[in-house]
Amino acid sequence: MIRLMKLTRRAVALALLSLMCVLTSHAQMPIYGDYFAHDPGTMIKDGSRYYIFYTGFAVPYKYSTDLRTWTWNSSQRVFPSGPPAWVTNTWPALTSVSTAWSFIGRSLYSADGWLNATIDEIRIYDGRLTPEEIAVNYQFGPNALALPVTLVQTNNPTTVTLSWPSWAVGFNAEASTNLTSGSWSAVTPNPTLASDRWSVTVSMTNNLKLFRLKR
Repeated sequence: MIRLMKLTRRAVALALLSLMCVLTSHAQMPIYGDYFAHDPGTMIKDGSRYYIFYTGFAVPYKYSTDLRTWTWNSSQRVFPSGPPAWVTNTWPALTSVSTAWSFIGRSLYSADGWLNATIDEIRIYDGRLTPEEIAVNYQFGPNALALPVTLVQTNNPTTVTLSWPSWAVGFNAEASTNLTSGSWSAVTPNPTLASDRWSVTVSMTNNLKLFRLKR
Protein backbone atom coordinates (compact mmCIF):
# COMPACT_ATOMS: atom_id res chain seq x y z
CA MET A 1 0.00 0.00 0.00
CA ILE A 2 2.83 2.39 0.85
CA ARG A 3 4.64 1.62 -2.43
CA LEU A 4 1.43 2.25 -4.43
CA MET A 5 1.05 5.71 -2.84
CA LYS A 6 4.64 6.55 -3.75
CA LEU A 7 4.04 5.55 -7.35
CA THR A 8 0.84 7.59 -7.44
CA ARG A 9 2.58 10.69 -6.10
CA ARG A 10 5.38 10.24 -8.61
CA ALA A 11 2.87 9.95 -11.45
CA VAL A 12 1.07 13.11 -10.34
CA ALA A 13 4.37 15.00 -10.11
CA LEU A 14 5.37 13.91 -13.60
CA ALA A 15 1.96 14.91 -14.96
CA LEU A 16 2.21 18.38 -13.40
CA LEU A 17 5.73 18.82 -14.74
CA SER A 18 4.58 17.89 -18.25
CA LEU A 19 1.66 20.35 -18.01
CA MET A 20 4.01 23.14 -16.90
CA CYS A 21 6.26 22.46 -19.88
CA VAL A 22 3.31 22.67 -22.25
CA LEU A 23 2.09 25.93 -20.71
CA THR A 24 5.58 27.43 -20.79
CA SER A 25 6.10 26.58 -24.44
CA HIS A 26 2.84 28.33 -25.41
CA ALA A 27 3.10 31.35 -23.11
CA GLN A 28 2.44 34.81 -24.55
CA MET A 29 5.54 36.67 -25.65
CA PRO A 30 6.21 39.70 -23.39
CA ILE A 31 5.97 43.18 -24.91
CA TYR A 32 8.05 46.10 -23.62
CA GLY A 33 8.75 49.72 -24.47
CA ASP A 34 6.43 52.47 -25.72
CA TYR A 35 3.80 50.29 -27.36
CA PHE A 36 0.82 52.45 -26.34
CA ALA A 37 -1.85 52.69 -29.04
CA HIS A 38 -5.44 53.95 -28.76
CA ASP A 39 -8.00 51.32 -29.70
CA PRO A 40 -5.45 49.08 -31.47
CA GLY A 41 -6.16 46.24 -33.84
CA THR A 42 -4.62 42.78 -33.60
CA MET A 43 -0.83 42.81 -33.72
CA ILE A 44 0.48 41.28 -36.94
CA LYS A 45 3.93 40.20 -38.11
CA ASP A 46 5.27 40.81 -41.61
CA GLY A 47 8.79 39.60 -42.23
CA SER A 48 10.90 40.60 -39.22
CA ARG A 49 8.57 43.40 -38.06
CA TYR A 50 5.64 43.38 -35.64
CA TYR A 51 2.97 45.99 -36.49
CA ILE A 52 0.29 47.68 -34.36
CA PHE A 53 -2.36 49.67 -36.25
CA TYR A 54 -4.60 51.90 -34.17
CA THR A 55 -7.25 54.63 -34.25
CA GLY A 56 -6.08 58.02 -35.53
CA PHE A 57 -5.89 60.30 -38.56
CA ALA A 58 -5.09 58.28 -41.72
CA VAL A 59 -4.63 55.08 -39.61
CA PRO A 60 -1.26 55.41 -37.82
CA TYR A 61 0.88 52.45 -36.84
CA LYS A 62 3.98 51.45 -34.88
CA TYR A 63 6.41 48.64 -35.59
CA SER A 64 9.15 46.74 -33.77
CA THR A 65 11.56 43.94 -34.60
CA ASP A 66 12.09 42.77 -31.02
CA LEU A 67 8.84 43.74 -29.20
CA ARG A 68 10.91 46.14 -27.09
CA THR A 69 11.89 49.14 -29.22
CA TRP A 70 8.97 50.66 -31.13
CA THR A 71 9.34 53.02 -34.08
CA TRP A 72 6.77 55.69 -34.90
CA ASN A 73 6.68 59.08 -36.62
CA SER A 74 3.98 61.26 -38.16
CA SER A 75 4.56 59.83 -41.65
CA GLN A 76 3.87 56.26 -40.54
CA ARG A 77 0.26 55.99 -41.62
CA VAL A 78 -1.64 53.67 -43.90
CA PHE A 79 -2.61 56.77 -45.91
CA PRO A 80 0.43 59.09 -45.48
CA SER A 81 -1.03 61.78 -47.77
CA GLY A 82 -4.29 61.89 -45.84
CA PRO A 83 -7.56 60.03 -46.28
CA PRO A 84 -8.17 58.88 -49.87
CA ALA A 85 -10.75 60.54 -52.12
CA TRP A 86 -13.20 57.69 -51.70
CA VAL A 87 -13.36 58.58 -48.00
CA THR A 88 -13.54 62.39 -48.13
CA ASN A 89 -15.37 63.08 -51.41
CA THR A 90 -18.31 60.75 -50.98
CA TRP A 91 -21.09 62.17 -48.84
CA PRO A 92 -24.29 60.09 -48.62
CA ALA A 93 -27.66 61.75 -48.36
CA LEU A 94 -28.89 62.04 -44.78
CA THR A 95 -31.92 59.95 -45.71
CA SER A 96 -29.61 57.03 -46.48
CA VAL A 97 -27.78 57.13 -43.13
CA SER A 98 -28.92 54.30 -40.90
CA THR A 99 -29.93 55.13 -37.33
CA ALA A 100 -28.89 51.67 -36.12
CA TRP A 101 -25.30 52.70 -35.31
CA SER A 102 -25.55 56.49 -35.33
CA PHE A 103 -24.98 57.79 -31.81
CA ILE A 104 -24.55 61.16 -30.16
CA GLY A 105 -22.59 61.14 -26.94
CA ARG A 106 -21.34 57.57 -27.04
CA SER A 107 -18.82 55.40 -28.83
CA LEU A 108 -19.32 52.31 -30.95
CA TYR A 109 -16.91 50.63 -28.53
CA SER A 110 -19.00 49.30 -25.64
CA ALA A 111 -16.23 49.76 -23.05
CA ASP A 112 -16.03 53.53 -23.63
CA GLY A 113 -17.84 55.77 -21.18
CA TRP A 114 -20.99 57.61 -22.23
CA LEU A 115 -21.22 61.39 -22.41
CA ASN A 116 -22.21 62.92 -19.09
CA ALA A 117 -23.19 66.37 -20.34
CA THR A 118 -25.85 68.47 -22.03
CA ILE A 119 -25.72 68.93 -25.81
CA ASP A 120 -26.49 72.56 -26.67
CA GLU A 121 -26.31 72.39 -30.43
CA ILE A 122 -25.88 69.99 -33.35
CA ARG A 123 -24.37 71.23 -36.62
CA ILE A 124 -24.49 69.33 -39.89
CA TYR A 125 -22.08 70.41 -42.63
CA ASP A 126 -22.09 69.52 -46.30
CA GLY A 127 -18.34 68.88 -46.33
CA ARG A 128 -15.32 68.00 -44.22
CA LEU A 129 -14.11 70.68 -41.81
CA THR A 130 -10.43 71.52 -41.68
CA PRO A 131 -8.57 71.03 -38.37
CA GLU A 132 -8.48 74.84 -37.97
CA GLU A 133 -12.25 75.09 -38.43
CA ILE A 134 -12.83 72.33 -35.89
CA ALA A 135 -10.59 74.12 -33.38
CA VAL A 136 -12.43 77.40 -33.91
CA ASN A 137 -15.82 75.73 -33.49
CA TYR A 138 -14.65 74.17 -30.24
CA GLN A 139 -13.16 77.43 -28.98
CA PHE A 140 -16.24 79.58 -29.50
CA GLY A 141 -18.88 76.96 -28.75
CA PRO A 142 -22.52 76.90 -29.84
CA ASN A 143 -24.43 79.80 -31.39
CA ALA A 144 -21.25 81.63 -32.40
CA LEU A 145 -22.55 82.25 -35.92
CA ALA A 146 -25.44 84.25 -34.49
CA LEU A 147 -22.98 87.09 -33.92
CA PRO A 148 -22.73 89.73 -36.65
CA VAL A 149 -19.83 89.15 -39.03
CA THR A 150 -17.91 92.29 -39.95
CA LEU A 151 -15.56 92.47 -42.94
CA VAL A 152 -12.54 94.66 -42.19
CA GLN A 153 -10.53 96.26 -45.00
CA THR A 154 -6.90 97.26 -44.41
CA ASN A 155 -5.22 99.34 -47.10
CA ASN A 156 -1.52 98.90 -47.79
CA PRO A 157 0.63 100.76 -50.35
CA THR A 158 0.05 98.18 -53.11
CA THR A 159 -2.43 95.70 -51.61
CA VAL A 160 -5.71 95.45 -49.74
CA THR A 161 -6.21 92.95 -46.93
CA LEU A 162 -9.70 91.74 -46.09
CA SER A 163 -10.28 90.00 -42.77
CA TRP A 164 -13.13 88.66 -40.63
CA PRO A 165 -13.49 86.73 -37.32
CA SER A 166 -12.28 83.15 -37.12
CA TRP A 167 -15.58 81.86 -35.73
CA ALA A 168 -17.29 82.90 -38.99
CA VAL A 169 -16.64 79.49 -40.53
CA GLY A 170 -17.71 78.99 -44.14
CA PHE A 171 -17.66 82.66 -45.18
CA ASN A 172 -15.74 83.76 -48.26
CA ALA A 173 -14.93 87.18 -49.68
CA GLU A 174 -16.46 88.16 -53.03
CA ALA A 175 -15.83 91.16 -55.27
CA SER A 176 -17.81 93.18 -57.80
CA THR A 177 -17.33 96.36 -59.81
CA ASN A 178 -21.02 97.27 -59.95
CA LEU A 179 -23.69 96.88 -57.28
CA THR A 180 -26.57 96.98 -59.75
CA SER A 181 -25.26 94.21 -61.98
CA GLY A 182 -25.61 91.51 -59.32
CA SER A 183 -22.42 89.87 -60.58
CA TRP A 184 -20.03 88.80 -57.82
CA SER A 185 -16.92 86.63 -58.06
CA ALA A 186 -14.84 84.88 -55.41
CA VAL A 187 -11.74 86.72 -54.23
CA THR A 188 -8.51 84.82 -54.75
CA PRO A 189 -6.39 83.40 -53.25
CA ASN A 190 -8.26 81.39 -50.61
CA PRO A 191 -8.37 82.96 -47.14
CA THR A 192 -5.93 81.82 -44.45
CA LEU A 193 -6.49 81.55 -40.70
CA ALA A 194 -4.08 83.27 -38.31
CA SER A 195 -4.41 85.04 -34.94
CA ASP A 196 -8.12 84.18 -34.72
CA ARG A 197 -8.95 85.88 -38.03
CA TRP A 198 -9.50 84.81 -41.62
CA SER A 199 -7.72 87.06 -44.11
CA VAL A 200 -7.02 87.39 -47.80
CA THR A 201 -4.78 89.92 -49.53
CA VAL A 202 -5.44 91.20 -53.06
CA SER A 203 -3.54 93.60 -55.28
CA MET A 204 -4.67 97.22 -55.39
CA THR A 205 -5.86 98.61 -58.74
CA ASN A 206 -7.08 101.99 -60.00
CA ASN A 207 -10.54 100.54 -60.70
CA LEU A 208 -13.54 100.59 -58.39
CA LYS A 209 -14.01 97.28 -56.59
CA LEU A 210 -16.60 96.38 -53.96
CA PHE A 211 -16.23 93.53 -51.47
CA ARG A 212 -18.66 91.47 -49.44
CA LEU A 213 -18.78 88.28 -47.35
CA LYS A 214 -21.03 85.44 -48.38
CA ARG A 215 -21.71 82.05 -46.85
